Amino acid sequence: MTPTPADQERLATDLIALARNATANVDRSDQVDYWYRLCQRNAYAHATGMLLSNHVADDPFRIAERITSALEANVRTTAELRSAAYGLSPDNLTARTLHWIGPREFNARFGHTAGIDHDYGFLWGSRRDERISLRISSGQDEGLLYVYDRTWDEYAVLSESANRSAVEAAYARAVRGDLHLDPCLFASLVAAAAPAAGLTNGAPTAEAPGVEL
Repeated sequence: MTPTPADQERLATDLIALARNATANVDRSDQVDYWYRLCQRNAYAHATGMLLSNHVADDPFRIAERITSALEANVRTTAELRSAAYGLSPDNLTARTLHWIGPREFNARFGHTAGIDHDYGFLWGSRRDERISLRISSGQDEGLLYVYDRTWDEYAVLSESANRSAVEAAYARAVRGDLHLDPCLFASLVAAAAPAAGLTNGAPTAEAPGVEL
């Protein structure tokens, strides 16, 4: 029986978690344990690479190296490690926090923003319940990129001037890899794909607009 993409994703996540656990259990004071756990970690990482190589269209060893490099950089969440395996983590990515606001505050701040909402997926985030949308007017190159959390009924702005082509390029790259990418990582992909000439779109920073309810 041929595994479905969902089966493949679950297995990849399990293998990545096993690689992470092997890393966490390393006893560096015990040389035997150290090399045993290190070999375990590498075996799980290479198994992940072999599993994903056709889907990601990348060399299994490169996929495994991305996983082990992330682990050595103290990345520990399965979501971030999975994104690293898929090659979706920009080199300059740092920890970011979205500023979530309720529907009333979102409408007060951005309800006047002209344009039509174009949806780019409904299953983003670890709970697979976040929608990413670009509000943009016909003929315009930039618009409001935001994420909506259906569970908490909250919004977060990813960029107030996201380039349409960059969003579409980021979406195409994301759906070839991690179908449940963290929205912050999606915003980083948008920033990485944006044309260099004078565009300001990108992932939110500590100064990003927004208030907490």
